[in-house]
Amino acid sequence: DISYFPSEGLISSVDELSKWLLSTLNQDAKLLQKSAFKEMLTPLRKTNWGKIEMGLGWQVYTKNDISVAQHAGSITGYKSLLITYPETKRAIIILANAKNVPRWQIAKVINHILDDKPYELPNSEQGKYKTYILLSCFALLLIVASLILKITRRKSL
Repeated sequence: DISYFPSEGLISSVDELSKWLLSTLNQDAKLLQKSAFKEMLTPLRKTNWGKIEMGLGWQVYTKNDISVAQHAGSITGYKSLLITYPETKRAIIILANAKNVPRWQIAKVINHILDDKPYELPNSEQGKYKTYILLSCFALLLIVASLILKITRRKSL
């Protein structure tokens, strides 16, 4: 539906979003000037979502003294969530073709796994998501590991 552009007009993959987020978190000069990256995450408008404010395309806030920039998406049958932690250069990408995916809970589990903290898999209406979430977390960890290897190889060249 053209009335929802660009929200329904953006089609991407975890691989493409990973490259974009790496460029963003590393403030790649080929993408934007350093000042533009800072401006992108500067709060410009208050929202009705508690302490979350809007930057340029990002919902920005601080949680536990850590800056967070996120953007969630949703159209019929699909859910997405991009969360970045600019200071630690961590990013989480969740893309799902289901309407009742507990995106924020999945991101929380991923963060707990990466931080070596105990975690509990979220329940869902269907009761089927525990295996899905565990497999998704494992797949994301593999993606992160492969991206780290790529970056390390590039730096050593």
